[in-house]
Amino acid sequence: MERKAITIGREADNTVQINKPDISAHHVRITRTDANSFYVEDLDSSNHTFVDDMPIRKATIGLEEKLRLSKDTVIDLKEIFQIGDDPYTKPSKSEQIYIESFLQMKTLWDETERQKKLVRRKQQRKSAFIRLGIMLAIIGVAYPVCLMLQLQSVSFIIIIAAGAIAGAFTPVASTEEFKSIEDRLYRNYKCPHCGSKFGQKPWNHYADDDRCSNQYCKKSFKIINN
Repeated sequence: MERKAITIGREADNTVQINKPDISAHHVRITRTDANSFYVEDLDSSNHTFVDDMPIRKATIGLEEKLRLSKDTVIDLKEIFQIGDDPYTKPSKSEQIYIESFLQMKTLWDETERQKKLVRRKQQRKSAFIRLGIMLAIIGVAYPVCLMLQLQSVSFIIIIAAGAIAGAFTPVASTEEFKSIEDRLYRNYKCPHCGSKFGQKPWNHYADDDRCSNQYCKKSFKIINN
């Protein structure tokens, strides 16, 4: 597809003229680089150019991102470039990279959960061996004494009590191992657009919620669910 560039500003020699006092004479240049991707250049405007409410000098954006000039002039890229609604249009290269990055967050979350389950299972096996050891130790000491004193009835009670004591024992979990696994997750588990941390919420929460929770980003994730 042939590249197409337009300029927007207050002067009449712009491709799109917006005669407002807070719009600069030559405010911004926008170049369409592929079907759904645009290269935006702020032309040293007085009141700046914003993408998703973040000021930019130069940026590559997609159709789903909000482009705003100055305080409240929102630019409709579909209207300016006369782009129709085509449900079969492929995502732009920048959108594909973004989608792949967001999907990697799911892989990261799933792998972390898998590793945590392995740690829990290992801890459960360790706990079982410790309980068995406690029970056998109690029986090994008390049972021979009961036999020696001919207290057969008491010996059975001791066996039952040993099992109860061992069952009540709960070893301290290996918090260091859990912490190491979670630290690896939280260092990299973030929005690929703005870099804000996702925190402890599962990946499906962000896919279902449809956007980044950072109020200054609000990047839509709906394309993941299409």
